[in-house]
Amino acid sequence: MKVKEIFNKIDGFFKKTRKAIRKNKWISLILDTLVTLAMFAVAGAIGVFIAIGEYAGSVEKYAIEYFDAYLNEDWQTVYSSLDIRESEHINYENFERMIESEAIYGEFSDADVKLKKKNGNYAYVDIQYTDEETSTKKTYTVKLKKQKEKVYRFFSTWKVDGEGFVIGDCKIEVPAGVSVTFDSKDASPYLAKTENGTDYYVVNRIFRGEHDFGVSTVYIDAFSKTEYIDESGFTYSVSIDDFDMKPEDIDYVKDVTNTVVFGLYSNALSEKGIDDLKKYFGDTEDGTQILKQCYDDLYNDINQENGATLKSMSIDSYTTYRFGYVYPDTVEMRLDFACSYTAKTGRTMINGVRGSYEGNATSSVRVVYKLSGENWIINEIDLKCFNYNPPAEEED
Repeated sequence: MKVKEIFNKIDGFFKKTRKAIRKNKWISLILDTLVTLAMFAVAGAIGVFIAIGEYAGSVEKYAIEYFDAYLNEDWQTVYSSLDIRESEHINYENFERMIESEAIYGEFSDADVKLKKKNGNYAYVDIQYTDEETSTKKTYTVKLKKQKEKVYRFFSTWKVDGEGFVIGDCKIEVPAGVSVTFDSKDASPYLAKTENGTDYYVVNRIFRGEHDFGVSTVYIDAFSKTEYIDESGFTYSVSIDDFDMKPEDIDYVKDVTNTVVFGLYSNALSEKGIDDLKKYFGDTEDGTQILKQCYDDLYNDINQENGATLKSMSIDSYTTYRFGYVYPDTVEMRLDFACSYTAKTGRTMINGVRGSYEGNATSSVRVVYKLSGENWIINEIDLKCFNYNPPAEEED
């Protein structure tokens, strides 16, 4: 038997059956009733499905779930509820830092959600709640964005518009050549231009709130500052006047100043020379010449042509301090000291007698350093022997 013949027989059977059912009123009534009940059941199921779907996809539901996580400080859930484009500085770690600084803390009740308006893919929801500590009504507005994903295949899903937490164009201006960090991360990828000795950085997307700026070079003491940023266009600016030497470099030039100044006096008094001090002047021909000239002048002041001589000195007190610093490679130091001394007068025209005497004196020494490679060397020194001449009446 051919396939076509088989289908024709089956079709004929159903036609005869339908005719027989139509002739029997009771069977026809039962079938109509069953069909009607089935239609009601389907309609009811569809209604329930629609109701469930509309709630599952309602803006209010997503808003209250977000707000509940917010009040419970469940920052992971809050962050996962955001529609936001992540980047180096737009991430959970930075979001948590921001949200913890501005979150609403306390006890709250009577939260009431109200859709304020819908505008295309965006919706605005007002959440009114009571602050139990003050018994005042407050409103928290949430902006939500419709998502591509669907719930139950037909109903919209929503996320809080995270871009409301984001600000742009944070600018950093620093002297050219320094290293910059933003929130402890290297900021070099954000260098926009260098102009007139200044580096300009632009970090275009960050969370509002506190952020850390760090500046360092091989020459200065690295420093950082925390700033609160709440709007686009914020500028963090640093000039060379804000730079300071490394603490270890300050300590070094202080120690060298003391060593060289008091060493020159000691060597000149004992006629020891300058070999042990050359290294502080760079141990170069120019540096040695500066040192030699200072030593010779001091030696001649100590041993004057008329026979007046400084015999000994004892330091009573001294202060060494930084007088000035010019970034990146020049520092001026000062050493002020008070001392006791013994000396001899010069020869007199009458009998050539030299008298001994004691006294007290003060003096100030200026020392200028230049940075050569990684070493600070003395580039200039202004050291004059203190006045140890006796008062005029003692010469008579």
